[in-house]
Amino acid sequence: MSLQRSDFKNSISEKKIPILITIAFFLITSYVAGFHHDYWIIDHDGQIYLHAGEQILAGNGENVKLYNVPIGGPVIYASLNLLFDDGFNLLKSISVLCASGAVFFSYFIFKNIFNRKIALVGQLFFAFNPWLGYFAIQAENELLPIFLIAISFYYITKKELKLRDIVITGIMLGIASTIRFQTIVVLITFITFLILQSRNIRQNFFYVGIILLIFLIILSPLIFYNYTT
Repeated sequence: MSLQRSDFKNSISEKKIPILITIAFFLITSYVAGFHHDYWIIDHDGQIYLHAGEQILAGNGENVKLYNVPIGGPVIYASLNLLFDDGFNLLKSISVLCASGAVFFSYFIFKNIFNRKIALVGQLFFAFNPWLGYFAIQAENELLPIFLIAISFYYITKKELKLRDIVITGIMLGIASTIRFQTIVVLITFITFLILQSRNIRQNFFYVGIILLIFLIILSPLIFYNYTT
């Protein structure tokens, strides 16, 4: 019992600094987004996607043409905006929360690959990345898929992969691909990694089949929608 308590305390202590870094990033970006970015400036893409999602939910999807993104993000944002009725602040809040979540998971991704010290340095580099800070305060479409991809990276980089990890990875990549098609590049990278990650060829290809199946199941509503419209 005492060993379990000791392990629990060590686990909490180990996560203190990554959590503090995440909280600091969240507070800073929230302040900048809330008090220094109070109207649409260069984030008109977010405005376009929000209105496109509203038109799709209203049943006018055949008149909506988005040439550089799928409809997943617009529909998610428009659905949430039915509750909040403040699209600009809603999209900014999603950006801040997703960027903060990505900062948090970055520590555990690095820790899965390297060690705790390198993970802390890696998290700090990620948190201080100027592009991340820039997009974290914008009412844009960029950070939600990055957050989902960060979650998938955490699960796929575990030292001992289990079926649950593969399923979660497939779900996260599937949802992210409905927001940004570039996620397919990440999927191809993961498939290559799974094929080469161990000498158990049968298990490797089983995992590849599972991740592809889950990915296609999640993506299938988007494919069906595109086909029918």
